[in-house]
Amino acid sequence: MDLLQQTSESGVAERQSQATDARRRLERCPYREVRMVECEYHQGSLFLKGRLASYFFKQLAQTAVAGVHGVDRVVNEIEVVGGR
Repeated sequence: MDLLQQTSESGVAERQSQATDARRRLERCPYREVRMVECEYHQGSLFLKGRLASYFFKQLAQTAVAGVHGVDRVVNEIEVVGGR
């Protein structure tokens, strides 16, 4: 295995690890809607995606993933579609 392939594979593993950690944190949330939020990790940024019924749920999702190791910033792209 050459160095480029090894570096590429470690980058994929890191992205999966960060996203998996964030996903686990979301799954512990008592609100089903928040557990449905999608996560993507890329170069230090964790992206939250999905649609939620309130800004409260959007904030809960962001708070749930705060502190994931290796995440420098959370980009909350969740769309609020309701008015609760």
